[in-house]
Amino acid sequence: MHFQPSAAISRVDAASLRPPGGLAPAGAISLAQGEPDFPTPEPVIAALCQAVRGGYTRYGDMNGDPELRAAIAELVSLIAGEQYSERSVLVSHGAAAITAAILATVNPGDRVILPEPTYSLSLDAVQLAGGQPVFVPTRPDRHLDPGPLEAELSGARMVVLCNPVNPTGAVFSAAELDWLGQRLAGTGRLAGWLCGRRARGHRSDPARAPDDEQRGQRSRAAGGAGCDQRRPRPGRADARGLSGTPGLRGRPDRRDGLPRSHPAGRRVLQLRPLRKRAAGRRDHREAAGRGGVVRSGPEFGPSGEGHIRLSFATSMDNLTEGLDRIERVLSGL
Repeated sequence: MHFQPSAAISRVDAASLRPPGGLAPAGAISLAQGEPDFPTPEPVIAALCQAVRGGYTRYGDMNGDPELRAAIAELVSLIAGEQYSERSVLVSHGAAAITAAILATVNPGDRVILPEPTYSLSLDAVQLAGGQPVFVPTRPDRHLDPGPLEAELSGARMVVLCNPVNPTGAVFSAAELDWLGQRLAGTGRLAGWLCGRRARGHRSDPARAPDDEQRGQRSRAAGGAGCDQRRPRPGRADARGLSGTPGLRGRPDRRDGLPRSHPAGRRVLQLRPLRKRAAGRRDHREAAGRGGVVRSGPEFGPSGEGHIRLSFATSMDNLTEGLDRIERVLSGL
């Protein structure tokens, strides 16, 4: 007898455009994932070995390590200007946190607002819960557009923000988040967002961001002394260095094929290839078959049609060669 998936899995399968798991083909250059291209730093290896030798090999607190949660609460309190305790902190990883939050909140038929483009797993989680996803376009600079968003908020159960935005790298401003918070205050509706390393707390306010010394103090408190791999290293790609890269040639008004706004919070970029036929839903598979792996733009929402998403968390050599391969694929379409 053939396996019959549940209705929930069938909903996800019908709506999701996320690629199946698996490694990049042998010899391919993957620009699909924002994964570090450098070896695991020695302080991390040493800390892991020390933890294993110290007996940290059994079940721990399911909410996360208490010391880590206390350090996170201290840092969040500093950024937000409000006091939080470790009881307000839950440590998880992205996929589990997104899915758990949505499944715990959304009932079948509930409307869930997704300003897009946005992280594609959010759509899958809404479908899994039986909710009704409502995509709301953002402005051309990929920031929130109050008009369309206001029009869809009535009756919605949840607003899901990805901040900094994957796939565009945009970071929502304090004014944007304050407006949304005030709009939802007292309504019983929930707003949630993912906070990446460049997000400025719950308000995304650079003035409230900790300086390097404060970050270092909290890194040391969490056991990360001497390990800071966040700064670009020589030869690493930066968005401002991509404009002369082969594979991104285009009209001068598009900065050689790049969007006008640089990604502020992630090493990812959403591009519209400047070709006779723009990149579509299957073109990322064609690129993978020829040695350059990217993500399909429509995976991240309707406005992604005609785009590809790539990560430039890699060396300039890999980026140049990967974009050359992708350019050859798109030129032949």
